[in-house]
Amino acid sequence: MDRLYLSYWMRGYTVHNMLRHYATALRKFPFSRLSPSMQLRIFEDELVEPPVFEHLYDGPNDFDLMMEEARQHQSPNYGYELEAQWDLWQWVLPTATAGGEWKLAPVRVSLFCFGPSFDALNRDHLEVDFGLESHFLPQSAVTGNSLPMVQSNIRSLLKFVQDLDGTLNAERRQLWSESGDNFAARLEEALLLTQS
Repeated sequence: MDRLYLSYWMRGYTVHNMLRHYATALRKFPFSRLSPSMQLRIFEDELVEPPVFEHLYDGPNDFDLMMEEARQHQSPNYGYELEAQWDLWQWVLPTATAGGEWKLAPVRVSLFCFGPSFDALNRDHLEVDFGLESHFLPQSAVTGNSLPMVQSNIRSLLKFVQDLDGTLNAERRQLWSESGDNFAARLEEALLLTQS
């Protein structure tokens, strides 16, 4: 299953304003209430290198401290990854004692900011790795009607994108799948299959 990403390219993006854009995006993200801890990693040149800085925070209440520590490591060739979670509906598989069921549960997400000289794959400035795209596509293998839960997850995704669009000075954005497929077309196709 492919991963789902959101990329933003900002107008007038520089080393001087990149963390301001990052903070704006992070403030719009709906962090998990069920598992609020988050971890900031800062990489030099590319993501395959070991981080030059890594720190675990209790949650959004530590936001100002986290951004201050990020500013202390501000460089055009640095990339910033905040690994956190958000709450989405998930199908929990049946166990020996209970059948499967839908539960609102934390899902890992990574929010990135790439310095102008950082070796980012898409040369994007801000990027979100939402995890597996199956959280946002109806699942035919799941017993019962998955559509309401998936629609709720899609609404959460679209609300976040809409909030970012309203606050970021973006030149362009792209919601994309790891395979390169058009996610919007795949979603439309999956929704049509559930209605037939």
